[in-house]
Amino acid sequence: MLSSIKQYIDELNPENGIVCDLFCGSGVVSEYLLQQYDVLAVDIQNYSKVYCEARLTGGIKDIDCDRIASTIKNSLALKINLADYKPVLDYEEACKKSLEQGVLEPMYEIIEKGSLYAFLENLEYADSPLSAELGKAFSEVQKNIASRSESVDSVFVRYYGGLYFTYRQAIDIDAIASYAFEQKEPLKCKILAALMGAVNGCGQHCWETIRSAIKG
Repeated sequence: MLSSIKQYIDELNPENGIVCDLFCGSGVVSEYLLQQYDVLAVDIQNYSKVYCEARLTGGIKDIDCDRIASTIKNSLALKINLADYKPVLDYEEACKKSLEQGVLEPMYEIIEKGSLYAFLENLEYADSPLSAELGKAFSEVQKNIASRSESVDSVFVRYYGGLYFTYRQAIDIDAIASYAFEQKEPLKCKILAALMGAVNGCGQHCWETIRSAIKG
């Protein structure tokens, strides 16, 4: 596909003028064309800005990925979230063990009703109330987070934990995002772009696979 696009552009642009990539999205086409042309990548979406800045600005010299990973693993944001959300982390692990033994309902409930945001905002659930076990775990988390209930360091676990990612996955995503937003460009956009790619690729696939297996 990319080579075909470039072929058409080569025919229309024999003097190697600047190429404008409108609605550039993830920047894949712009990155490919940048091998030969000067490229102006344009998109109204902010996610596109992140992707394009990451793809089109070149590499970072002497980047220490191991140091970055270690910093994130030992970050205060991660430690706080692991402590605050321990009740749902423990409950989720118990549900996984039940699932391995053929007991599906607890894990299915997390996938369908595991939104901490819905619980914290006292939103009604579509079909039935939470089980006592999940409700207890949520209540303990609510007590733990107290004034941190709207923290920018726990957005993913509150909004997407349980539903699209395991709670631990969501906490790890929060830690990576928190680290990224503290960095200067171009490192900031490169970490965020890598994180968005991983999130889009694995989160929904992970839970949709489990959901399909349970429903099947």
